[in-house]
Amino acid sequence: FFNSINEDGKAGKNAKPYLSYESPYAKQRISATQALVDACELEESRLKTLALDRFESWIGDRLTSGELKIQSWVIPKVSAVTSSEGTQFEVRGDGVIQTLGATPRQDDYRVDLEIPEGIERVTGWRIEIMPSEQHINGMFTRSGTGDFILTNVKTLVRQRGNPNEVELENVSAVADYQAKKDRKTNWDTRYSHIKETLNDDARDGWTTQGAEVVEPHMGVFSLSDPYRFKAGDRLSLVLKQRSTLGEANIGRFRVSITGERGETLTRTDSGSPVTDLTALESPSREKLASDLVQRLQKQFLLDQDDYQAALRRLDAARKQLKSLRDQTKPRSVMVLKQREEPRKTHRLVRGVWDAKGEEVQPGFLPSIYPGNDDSTGKAASERTRLDLARWLVAPDNPLTPRVIVNHLWQLMFGRGLVPTVEDFGLQGERPSHPELLDYLASELVSSKWDLRHILRLIVSSETFQRSSQIFGDAMERDPDNVWLARGPRFRLDAWMLRDHALRAAGLLDEQVGGPPVFPYQPRGVWSEITMGRFNYEPSLGTEQYRRTVYAFWRRSSSPAFLFDSAQRRVCEVRTNRTNTPLHALTLMNDETYLECARVIGEQLAAIEDFDSAAQTLARTLLTRDWTSEELEVVRRVYQSSSEHFELNPEAAAIYLTVGQRDASSVKALPETAAWMSCVSMVLNLDESMSFE
Repeated sequence: FFNSINEDGKAGKNAKPYLSYESPYAKQRISATQALVDACELEESRLKTLALDRFESWIGDRLTSGELKIQSWVIPKVSAVTSSEGTQFEVRGDGVIQTLGATPRQDDYRVDLEIPEGIERVTGWRIEIMPSEQHINGMFTRSGTGDFILTNVKTLVRQRGNPNEVELENVSAVADYQAKKDRKTNWDTRYSHIKETLNDDARDGWTTQGAEVVEPHMGVFSLSDPYRFKAGDRLSLVLKQRSTLGEANIGRFRVSITGERGETLTRTDSGSPVTDLTALESPSREKLASDLVQRLQKQFLLDQDDYQAALRRLDAARKQLKSLRDQTKPRSVMVLKQREEPRKTHRLVRGVWDAKGEEVQPGFLPSIYPGNDDSTGKAASERTRLDLARWLVAPDNPLTPRVIVNHLWQLMFGRGLVPTVEDFGLQGERPSHPELLDYLASELVSSKWDLRHILRLIVSSETFQRSSQIFGDAMERDPDNVWLARGPRFRLDAWMLRDHALRAAGLLDEQVGGPPVFPYQPRGVWSEITMGRFNYEPSLGTEQYRRTVYAFWRRSSSPAFLFDSAQRRVCEVRTNRTNTPLHALTLMNDETYLECARVIGEQLAAIEDFDSAAQTLARTLLTRDWTSEELEVVRRVYQSSSEHFELNPEAAAIYLTVGQRDASSVKALPETAAWMSCVSMVLNLDESMSFE
């Protein structure tokens, strides 16, 4: 049936055929996102006005006090330079590092730096790559052609007294020169742009190959967030040179650091508005050029955290709105299409793809259901996939309805009437209740394949409504509850847990259809998976709280909060049941669950009586009341958490900023944070994670 599909095996837009499709649901999401953008614009404008008022005070203080002597770039002392492949180094007084000794084909350099006193933070670093007469052709390397290739860089920090290093994220990079990219005509010229040193792919990297003049070159790397140094902290830079071409290791270089933002990190000529201000003689506010003032304002705004947070939110909202609008346009969707001239299909001898036996025709499995093709008047060679679809759902086909109701039974009881839901054949297990399976299958067909009808039958049955409590020796006699002596009890799937938490908090957006959304994910997870090529931005507004079925998912990896999900590379139909520690790790640390705990905690903090609030918590998440013993446990957790947050109000404020809700709306910080801790604890109870 499927051998005559009109496809040629090509990928992407070269595949065929395509169908133009326009989603009827995408436009429904635009109005809410447009309202979000409007609100973000108002907040950004308000905070910018306040920040510019602070700028006037700042520039006035600097001009009157004369504190203008600022050095944008500082060359730190090099405490050590090491090589992974045996290269030796000479560190000169001006900070220049010259390589000596062995000339390995590939190498990694590690440069350990001592942060000078007075440097409170580092926002980026710079590397100067210098030619030398000691190098090949007086260029940049001691072997090969003389052209260097830097494939990857790492920025590491080790805090004083801590044996572990933390990697700082390099978010952008610029260079004074980089080779032209020409992958189409010559694969060896793939090394070019400095930004490609930010991923872990050794097939990408920065080189200045092709420059007409041999002169020093400079690259500047920006950190995603400034790192504030404390006494004894050590900064280390790793320069990886792992090109597939080899013989391109840097011979002479120097590194420097900066604590400034803005132009300092986007230019390679050491210029910035602060240095331009420093160069002026006896400047005054009235005499400052308007363009310099604008540059200084832009530089100042980069350090206003509240404004930058609002600006980032506005940018993300605008991108989200643009993406939604793009989704409303007609899209090309790959479809299956029958060839006008069917291919010949042969039995494959011993399964070898090119060892063809006798020719065969499309047909059905008579051992399951022979079908009634004679009534259609079609020859075997004329049968199509539509005929196969009709055979699958024919009222007399015994297999399809049994498979479907077995899936529904697994959904409601955690275990199918046939446990091997993926295998209804002789190699699978026999049904525990064959007559029940037959009854549900026939009921499905007679109800015109109404799945809700079958689910209503199951949930309204006496069997489903039995208590899940175990009495006597039932556990020893029937641990898997095959004989259904008790009601179902099993761990919920991860997607159910997320939707349950969102619904309990009143955040769940139940609207049906539309483009995928981007739930919260641990920072850097997708960058690690895609070698830095994919930037994952969580959705804003109600898009963040859509049902998990709409979560963005790649074939190579599922979202981190779906800790029991199937692999998308293969078809899996049996649900994975797990009590992995990832349950606790996710439920107590994932941003979605913490935000839900925060929302419920705010609601509980508004209830004056503790017992009433605690029972509201139990009814919201467990649909029952606490026993007197359980209530005392909750009271102790609440009191200890409240005492902690009263002594550490800053910790409470940070705790209650989880998620995207406005932190200024939170009242009574210690009480709300304490309730949030209680909610987080209850969300992690086995009773909250189980269906019963």
